[in-house]
Amino acid sequence: MQKAILVIAAVALLAASTFVFNKKSTPVTEEIQRAFEKFQYVNGKNYAANEISYRLSVFAENFNKVQRMNQSNDGATYEMNKFSDLTSAEFKAIYLGYKAGQRNGIPHVPSNQVNAAIDWTTKGDVQKVKDQGQCGSCWAFSAVGSMESEDAIHGTGLNNLAEQDLVDCSRSYGNYGCNGGLMDYAFDYVKDNGIAAEGDYPYTARDGKCKSVTRSYKVKSYSDIGQGDCSGLQDAIQKQPISVAVDAESW
Repeated sequence: MQKAILVIAAVALLAASTFVFNKKSTPVTEEIQRAFEKFQYVNGKNYAANEISYRLSVFAENFNKVQRMNQSNDGATYEMNKFSDLTSAEFKAIYLGYKAGQRNGIPHVPSNQVNAAIDWTTKGDVQKVKDQGQCGSCWAFSAVGSMESEDAIHGTGLNNLAEQDLVDCSRSYGNYGCNGGLMDYAFDYVKDNGIAAEGDYPYTARDGKCKSVTRSYKVKSYSDIGQGDCSGLQDAIQKQPISVAVDAESW
């Protein structure tokens, strides 16, 4: 397998807040009950008898919040999804794994050459959407996504790289597997060790012992975009898709 030398631009954006349910339970209407039953069927949800009432109340609160958001006319459309039976705190505990820390990349220097718009998905340089499962490995998926795209643009093509390699093997660089991490630390690991292809190191959505496999892809260098640096972000996205951390908690 041909080695690809990659250059990555990374940006870390994070806000923190907590969504708290009202102390008074949301009334469960017939519409919400039907929506909850459909939600369970579509997503294969099976609850213990003593949990159904609680999950329904959480779903009802989220359902009404989505309705209010859609009525705000802010230009976006909101829908319920497979996480709609979770509170914000539960979602954070299960899925959010970004760990803000000391970023090690070289500060990004804008070139001031910005086009009006660019969509890398239409160019065939973005991998399909992946599911991290019940593992706080969002940082690994973010890092791998930009590496896959950089390889597609300047390397060997659009390949699937191994998030599990980062989850299992980059702890000595500052990451915590399914308990969180930072894209910079992932890039540092790949600079020194390379990263395996997905087929050689399949994703399991849980912490595991680091495996000895062929790691043919490496990062040569990467740069960081400062928080609030919109011009740096615009400039970097002209060159390739970038790694970001999105606040998925405060909605």
